[in-house]
Amino acid sequence: MIHVAKVEHEPGAERTCDMLAGLLGEGGVKAILVSERSEETAATLMMERRGVRVARLLDQSEGRDERQCVYLGTGVEMRAVEGDGGAFEHTFPNQPYMDHKQRRKDGVGRGKYGL
Repeated sequence: MIHVAKVEHEPGAERTCDMLAGLLGEGGVKAILVSERSEETAATLMMERRGVRVARLLDQSEGRDERQCVYLGTGVEMRAVEGDGGAFEHTFPNQPYMDHKQRRKDGVGRGKYGL
């Protein structure tokens, strides 16, 4: 999505998000799984503004992280994994990237790319 809808209010990005929202609404698509390289993606907020429910699959406690999301179709519900108190249990904890986020939070290794 970073390459599809990188900048809000860009006409092509707006049309793309309109099309995706339409597919999830009356188009019969139940969900769109988004795997992204950037922690923040304009498309996620753009979809939410269109009334699309977005489930962020990665832990948000260290800040906004939209690299793995699901855009949910009308009437579609996601169920939490048993035994985790309602939060989504991560099948893959996304290492070493989560370690990188902790180092960045602690102020260690802030280079050009935050590494």
